[in-house]
Amino acid sequence: MGGLGKTTLARLVHNHERVVKYFDLRMWVCVSTDFEVKILVRNIIRSATGIHVQNLELDQLKIQLHKELNQKRYLLVLDNVWDQNPEKWDELRTLLSIGANGSKIVVTTRSRTVASIAGIQYYLSSLTQSESWALFEKTAFRHEDTVINPNLLPIGREIMRICEGIPLFIEIIGAMLCYKTEATEWSSIANNERLISLRDGVNVLTGKSLRTLFLLSDHDSKDDAIANTIISSCRGLRVLHLNALIDKKVSQSIVKLIQLRYLDLSNSDFEVLPGAITMLQNLQTLRLLRCGKLKELPGDIEKLLNLRHLEIQGCERLTHMPSGLGQLSML
Repeated sequence: MGGLGKTTLARLVHNHERVVKYFDLRMWVCVSTDFEVKILVRNIIRSATGIHVQNLELDQLKIQLHKELNQKRYLLVLDNVWDQNPEKWDELRTLLSIGANGSKIVVTTRSRTVASIAGIQYYLSSLTQSESWALFEKTAFRHEDTVINPNLLPIGREIMRICEGIPLFIEIIGAMLCYKTEATEWSSIANNERLISLRDGVNVLTGKSLRTLFLLSDHDSKDDAIANTIISSCRGLRVLHLNALIDKKVSQSIVKLIQLRYLDLSNSDFEVLPGAITMLQNLQTLRLLRCGKLKELPGDIEKLLNLRHLEIQGCERLTHMPSGLGQLSML
């Protein structure tokens, strides 16, 4: 099941202080459908060194991999794996066996078959009813000084029933309702069939009237094609969640979503946010959690006049904040 937090949990482990100190080298590779040994080795080298080795043949890649991993205690995360071919797994295991004692490989997957092939298994389960409500309260009623309308509580309980304990879905719905105080607004969410379809993984790119969309990290690609498809189909989006789906850069075309209130680009590998993102002047929440390669925020971020929440925990390379941040009175 998607949205249970497999990638998020792996990120927390990968970035934990004790893990950073224990391993000589930490690597992260988003796999999806590209479980070809040559592609995997190339991406592992890229994660280890930051260097692209596009033109090398497999034998040359093996030599380079041996150079990078030999006698080093490493942690390798293979995120979102789907391939069930045991021969490919055996070949990869052989190539990775050169590390020092204590080296670890973590695999995230939805497939029990893949988990079985990979070895030791840990299954994430959906949240209990009480856990779901606690998470929902944290996001929907995040302001300590908020006076809660008692009429909202039974509707919120019904919404939690629809969410079926999926943390990602609960967070998105909670963020949508954070600034809505009328029971009619909450009821419109509880009765929204499109949101139920999102929970069930149904393709909902059906028209420009769609207001909310989140994509999970099991899609086949991590590039601008995803964002461009969304934007061309759904110009009226208010909530967009692309957690772990952005690889090298954020598509400039996102700025065309002028109605956007909530944007989540967490767990992605881009280094810079496009300056044009400050054109999203209705944006209230910007989540960039665990974007480990992000180096800077837009210098004119003060143009995001309605920004209330900027979440940047885990952005290890982000060394300073733009000077205009202090001008955002609602933040």
